[in-house]
Amino acid sequence: MCIRDSYLLALREKRRRVYKENITWLQGFISGVILTVFVALLSPVVQYVTQNYITPEYFKNVIEYSVTNDLMTRTKANAYFNITNYMWQSAFGALGFGIATAAIVAIFVKKGKK
Repeated sequence: MCIRDSYLLALREKRRRVYKENITWLQGFISGVILTVFVALLSPVVQYVTQNYITPEYFKNVIEYSVTNDLMTRTKANAYFNITNYMWQSAFGALGFGIATAAIVAIFVKKGKK
């Protein structure tokens, strides 16, 4: 299941339970933005768990690969491939893509009174 599908399911459920099947684009978008903020706040925690418990050698390996294959200097690789940088990237990436996804999905979820 991709992120788009998760947003679609969440907003459809919100439309059904909260808005009694009648939701405007703005209501759907705001609901999606709230979901996005929640995801963005959790993403640094997920990065921390991933980098420290699931793949603890990731940064060492990717730095070595980048330097060995002349993709980056060691200084640039060390600056780019670290937990702090990845935590910031995951949070801001989640915000950017989440807001865009919320705007698009809200178009498909909106329903007016008949």
